[in-house]
Amino acid sequence: MNEVAATNLGPDATPSINVKMLMGIVLGGLAAGFAQPFVWPGDTEAALVDPSGLTGLLVFVAVVPALLPLRKANQRQAYGIGLIFCWVQLVIVFHWIVVAMHVFGKLPLTVSLAGLALLGVATGGQVALAWWMTQRVWRKFQLPLWIVFPLALSGIEFFRNSVLYGGFPWGNLGNALASVPICLQSASLFGVYGMVFWVAMVNAVFAEIIWWKKGHGAFPKWGVVLAVALSSGLMVYGALQLQETTKSETTLKVALLQGNIEQGIKNKQRQHKPLILEKYRKLQEAAHAEGADLIVWPEASLPGGVGVKYTNLKLFGVPPFKDTPAKKPNTLIGAVLVERLKKQPDEKRPGSRLYNSALMLDENLEVIGRFDKTHLVPFGEYVPWPFYKLVRKIVPNVGRFQPGIVQKPLPVHGKKGVVNVGATVCYEGVFPEISRELVNAGAQVLVNMTNDAWYGYSSAPWQHLYMYKLRSVETGAPFVRATNTGITAWVDALGNLHQPTRLYEDAMVIADIPVKQKNTLFNLLGEWVAFPSLGIILGLFLFSFIRLGTTSGLVSLAGWICITVPFWSTALYILMHEGHRNENWVTQILMANISLLLLGVALLGETAFKIKRRRRAVIFLVAFSLMGCSVGQWWYVLLLLVGALIWLWGRKTDVE
Repeated sequence: MNEVAATNLGPDATPSINVKMLMGIVLGGLAAGFAQPFVWPGDTEAALVDPSGLTGLLVFVAVVPALLPLRKANQRQAYGIGLIFCWVQLVIVFHWIVVAMHVFGKLPLTVSLAGLALLGVATGGQVALAWWMTQRVWRKFQLPLWIVFPLALSGIEFFRNSVLYGGFPWGNLGNALASVPICLQSASLFGVYGMVFWVAMVNAVFAEIIWWKKGHGAFPKWGVVLAVALSSGLMVYGALQLQETTKSETTLKVALLQGNIEQGIKNKQRQHKPLILEKYRKLQEAAHAEGADLIVWPEASLPGGVGVKYTNLKLFGVPPFKDTPAKKPNTLIGAVLVERLKKQPDEKRPGSRLYNSALMLDENLEVIGRFDKTHLVPFGEYVPWPFYKLVRKIVPNVGRFQPGIVQKPLPVHGKKGVVNVGATVCYEGVFPEISRELVNAGAQVLVNMTNDAWYGYSSAPWQHLYMYKLRSVETGAPFVRATNTGITAWVDALGNLHQPTRLYEDAMVIADIPVKQKNTLFNLLGEWVAFPSLGIILGLFLFSFIRLGTTSGLVSLAGWICITVPFWSTALYILMHEGHRNENWVTQILMANISLLLLGVALLGETAFKIKRRRRAVIFLVAFSLMGCSVGQWWYVLLLLVGALIWLWGRKTDVE
C-alpha cells in the first residue's frame, strides 16, 4: 500500500475532540506563543525570558498536537482545532495590547482583556483557515499531510500579511526563528513565509510519524526524506552564511536618538514643545560632536504638525547645528505633515490631510526629500472601508492620515562615500514587501523610526525589533532603528543585533554601519514559495467541492468565469501594487471577489456543486449585496438582483 493511500483518514463518523486532545492543542499553542520573544509583563528590566533565543525552536514541534486530531476531524472540527491553537498562541504574543488599552488608553481592565480576546479571535480566525482547508484537501485528494499543511499555512499567513485591512502579520511561526541565527539565514532564500512552510512541513511529518506509531497509516518515508534534506540543507546554508563578514569599505556613521518622551507628554506635545526640543537638541549636539553622517529622530518626534509647503524646519524649532570643524550631518526626522484642503460648501472650515512622514534634511535643515508612511494602522491612522462614514460620525478626528507610496531611496554624503538610504515609519518594517521594494530601488541602508511607548515594559518592543532581523536577512541590507522609548538598535545583514538600548531611558546609539554588499534570492524572486502556495491550496480547495457533470453551456461558462476571475485579479493586484497598496481598495476588491466566488458557486448549481451549497451561496450573496448597499456601494444592487434570479431559476430546476 502506498503512502498516500495509507493515510487512514478515518471513518465518516467523526468523534468529538476529547479532553486529552484539547489539552495538547492548548499546550501546543502555549509553546508557539512562548517561542516568540517574551517578557514578563511589568518587568522593569524588560529582560527576555530566554535571552539565548533557543525557545524559537519550539515552533518545529508546537503545532503537532493541533495536527494529530485532524485524522478523524470533520471540517468544522478542523477549523475549531486551528482556532483554539492560534487563539492561545496569539493571546500570548499579543498580551501587550492590554497594556496599551488599560495603562495608556485608560480603559477598564475587563474591556482591555476582552479586546485581547477579540484580537486573538479575529487574527487566529484567519490562520485557522489553514486547518479548515487542509482537512478538506487532504481528505478529498488523499495527499500527504506534509504536502497539504505547509501549502495551506504558508499561503494563509501570506494572505494575512497582504489582504484584509492591509494585513497584520504579527506573530506568525516564522517570526519565532528570528532568535535562532542559523535558522534565520534561510529568510534570504524565501522570506519569512518560506520559513513558515518549512516549520509546517516538519510539524506535519512528526504528526504522520506519530499516526504510524499508533497503527494509523504508513510511515511517511518521503516526507521524512524531504524534511531532513530541507532542514539539513538550510542548516548548512545558515552555518556558511554566518561565517561571512558584514564588513564593508563603505560605511555610514549613523546616530540614532532615543528621546524617551513619555506618552502622556507626547499626547500634549504642543504644551511641552520646549521640553521635547531641548532633549533632542542635547542628543543632536552629542551626535554632531561624534562625527555622525546621518542623525535619525524617532517617529513623529517633532512636536506639532508641519505644513507640506514648508521647506526649512528651523521655523518649527529644529535646533540648528553649531559651527564646528566637524562636517554637518544630514538629519532624518519623524514629523506629521499637514496638507490643507480647499473648503467645501458643506463644511464649516477647510479640512486637512495628514501624513506620518520621515523628512530628510540637509546641513542647513532644508527639506531635501521625504518618506511618507505607506502602510497605515487601521482604525487609528485610517478607518477601513466600509466603516469610514460611520466611525467619523462618532469620532470626527480619527483616521485622517493618508497613505504615501514607497519612495526611492535618498543619497546621504558620508565621509566614506555616498550611501542610498531608505526609510520605513512605525510598523511598516514588519511587512517584507516594503523593505524589499526599497532595496530593489537601490537602498543600501534601511532606517526605521517608531514609537513603542504605548506598550510599556512588555514583549512588544522586543517582538517588533526582532522582525527587523528578518528584514535585514531577507534583503541583505542593514537596518538601523530609532525609537522614542526603546529599543533603539541596529541590525547587520546577517541579522545580528547591535547596541540595543534599555527601555525608557535617554540614549543615543552611534555606529559605522556597513552598507549592503550583495543581493539575495528573496530580493530577486520575492514570495516565490508563499504566493504559489496560496494559489495551489485555494485551487485544490475549490476543486474539492466540484462534481463532474453537465449543465447549460452558457450558465456553466459564466460560473467558471466568476470562480476564476478572483484568483487572477487578486494576483495581479498584489504583483502590480507590491509595497504601496491602498488598504481600502484591497478590502473592496476582497469583497467583490468573494461575491464573484459565491455567484460562481450559485451559477454552477446542482451539477458542479451540491444543491444545498448553491442555496447557501445565494443566501450569502444576498447578504453581501445588502451589506454593500448599506455602505453606499449601490452597484451591489446588481448582485442582489442576480442572486434573486438564480434563486428562482434554481427552484424551477429543482422541481424539474
